[in-house]
Parts: sequence; structure tokens; C-alpha cells
Amino acid sequence: MSLEFSPAREARNARSGKIGRVLISDVEAAEILGCSRSTIWRRVADDTLPRPIRLGGLSRFVLSEISARIESAMAARDGKTAATGPENEKDSGVEAYIRENLGQEEVGK
Repeated sequence: MSLEFSPAREARNARSGKIGRVLISDVEAAEILGCSRSTIWRRVADDTLPRPIRLGGLSRFVLSEISARIESAMAARDGKTAATGPENEKDSGVEAYIRENLGQEEVGK
């Protein structure tokens, strides 16, 4: 199943220019991680994933926080210390995924 982005979302994400400002829904987070929405919320409850921010009745995840958790998990798996901060996340798999789906040439600059 491929994630379809609306034209309005694509325009907003392209305008933001920084991966740290991109907000995603639980459905989009589940698509990125290849799991169900229920699993996303279980991972939030057990602190495996960062808590989303609340905007009125909406819950949205900050994409750079999800990316940082992925990088941290990979580093822990490989016995390395994870680099933190968006400046050290030059081309993670999440940025490549966003670039493919949004058609952005430069994500995170």
C-alpha cells in the first residue's frame, strides 16, 4: 500500500523546507514504519515512539522525531551511539521516503 499525499500537503511540506517541521498523522507514521495504527499507539504508550503533539482535536507526529528514533534504534542495534539533532540526519531512510513521495530534491535543508 503506498501512501498518497494530497496536493495541499505536498505544497505545505515543500514550502516548509525543513524535515523537522513536517507533521504526520498516525496513519502516515504507520505507513512509514510498516505497521498498523494500533501498533503506533502501543509504541507511544511504551515510550518506543515519541508522543505526538496535539493541535485542537488532532494528534500529529513530528517527522524528525520519528526519524531520530529510527536512527537511535539502528545505532543501538549496531552498538554505536546515535547522533542526535536534525543536522546529523542528512539522509536517513525517512527523508528518502519523503523525497520519493513528495518529489522533493532536497529534504531537511
